[in-house]
Amino acid sequence: MECKEFLTHFSRFYDAQLEPSEQERFQVHLEACSQCARYHRVVRGGVELLRREIRPLAPPADFRPRLDHRIFHVADQEALLHGASASGVTAATAAALAVLLVLAAWSPLLQGREPEVDLPTIVVEARGAPPVAAQASAYSRSQWMDLPPSLRNPSLWRETRPSLYHFSPLSNPYGGSGVIRTGLE
Repeated sequence: MECKEFLTHFSRFYDAQLEPSEQERFQVHLEACSQCARYHRVVRGGVELLRREIRPLAPPADFRPRLDHRIFHVADQEALLHGASASGVTAATAAALAVLLVLAAWSPLLQGREPEVDLPTIVVEARGAPPVAAQASAYSRSQWMDLPPSLRNPSLWRETRPSLYHFSPLSNPYGGSGVIRTGLE
């Protein structure tokens, strides 16, 4: 046996983890080689010194729960890292769909022509006399009592409808047709 092989597997020899035949082979080399014997004595002396001088270490009482907690977070972090790639795919898909929707919405403008909008014409005409003025009696008693006192004055409500009619385009104060047309013509 060469010294290199002895040093490579020395820990297993020292801890008696080799097969009995291999353990015996290492022992024969140890008796024949002064350098390996010296190495063995130094290691054995260091171990004995450590056993005498260093008292056994006892972990703190909360060591196990903290260790379990740390292991949980390491596993949780790995799950998040694997989940992050999936959420990136989801975000990319959502962004692509948003771009497609924008392109679909703007496609008529991208082609350079205005969209055609066909709205029916709305015609409003004044027929007959202006509406009759609102009366306080049109409100139920509970509705009337819900109004603030300043709005419960019946004279305030008498002139409402005629005033609205007078200032609307339907009153025709300037000799117009009394017709309002809206929409595309």
